[in-house]
Amino acid sequence: MIKKINEPKQQSVKFSESHAFLVDRSTLKLKDASCAIILTSDKGFLLQLRDNKKGIFFPGHWGFFGGAIERNETPKQAIIREIKEEINLDIDKLDYLFNINFNFSDSEDRTIKRHYFEIQLAKGDLNTIKLAEGESYKVFTKRDAISLQPFWSLDAYALWLYMNKGRIN
Repeated sequence: MIKKINEPKQQSVKFSESHAFLVDRSTLKLKDASCAIILTSDKGFLLQLRDNKKGIFFPGHWGFFGGAIERNETPKQAIIREIKEEINLDIDKLDYLFNINFNFSDSEDRTIKRHYFEIQLAKGDLNTIKLAEGESYKVFTKRDAISLQPFWSLDAYALWLYMNKGRIN
C-alpha cells in the first residue's frame, strides 16, 4: 500500500530588493578571496549583511566577512587585512579550514578559489567592532545561521560544511 503524503502548499516568492542582483548587469570581477567563519565566545556566528548596491556579488545578502586577495598577498594575509578593514579587529589567531574552487572554463587559469578560515573572538571583541563595510552585522545561533535568508549561497554551503565537518569522511 502506498501511503499518500500531503504536498506542501506552494508559496509565492515576491521579487525584492535582495533579488535585484539577478537583473543587475554590472561587470563583476572574479578574484580569489578569503572569508572568515567567526565564532563568538558563546558559540554564535558573526555574519555580515552585505551592502545593497550594484556591482558587488550578492548585495543585500548575509554572508561571511572577507574579500578579494590582493596581488602578492597570501589568503591568510588577506583575511587578516579584510577583518581589520571591515570591522576593525586585529586578528592574531586563525585556523585554515578549507577552500571551495569553481571554474568558468576548461582552462586552469579561470579557477577561482574561496578560502575559509575560522576565527574565535574573545569575550570583549564584539563590543569593539566598528563596522566599515556592509549594512550591518549580527550574531546568529547555529540554528538561525543555517536557515538564514537571504544568505549568499556559497557561504551557506561553507557553513554547512563547517557544521558537519565531523561527519564528512
